[in-house]
Amino acid sequence: MADYRFKTVVFLLVQLLSVGVMMGQNSYDLMAYVLQWKSTFCKFNINRPCKPGRGDIFSIHGLWPANAIGHSMTCLQPQGGGKDVDGVMQKDPKLETALKAIWPDLLAAGNDRRFWKHEWTTHDFCSRQALPIADYFNGAVRVHNKLIAINNKNNLRDYLAEGGVRPSTANNYTKQAIITAVQRLVGANNNVYVACIKDPHTDDIYLKEIHLCLDTTLHNFVSCPTANPDQRQCGKHTSRIIIPV
Repeated sequence: MADYRFKTVVFLLVQLLSVGVMMGQNSYDLMAYVLQWKSTFCKFNINRPCKPGRGDIFSIHGLWPANAIGHSMTCLQPQGGGKDVDGVMQKDPKLETALKAIWPDLLAAGNDRRFWKHEWTTHDFCSRQALPIADYFNGAVRVHNKLIAINNKNNLRDYLAEGGVRPSTANNYTKQAIITAVQRLVGANNNVYVACIKDPHTDDIYLKEIHLCLDTTLHNFVSCPTANPDQRQCGKHTSRIIIPV
């Protein structure tokens, strides 16, 4: 009898977990367009060399569904879900070419499509009902082409430069200065998240990522929730952020 009860409890817990995951897939409030700074990424991956090319650019890390307080969501797709990504890219080679330019795997030994599979099956599967996979990846391209690469600008870097924030190992910037510069793109009333990484040897703080928030249709910038107390590894050192070349 005890064994039967134990199995029943386990079964119920599994069912509840499954329901929770399914509900989570429908309960996101915004999409985070997460852009990573290549020079910082490469600096902290010295054992895994980066692809050649200029380092003073932002590229997509992920496009993540997030909840009302700005936390990104994880919805694991069943094993083999990466085949869906293969199908979309094989059907639309132009989409794959566009993604390679704005959403590359930065590692020299990396594989772009494998990177997209990881992002889709780990995070972005949450959005599949509102944004089926083809709409999701096309949406990432549309955000870049229609919202970012406009007015003679090609990268988020250009908006920072216009706001007086330029890559340099000699200069430090405040988090607010970075946010204000990015607001030239997203709008003065829209908050963005700045993520950092700390050098364990020098305690220097480096810009890691900038999170832009969009509505669930990927057509408009919205404010990243300010209720989230997470400092995103910038800690209290928000007055001395380095943006390496």
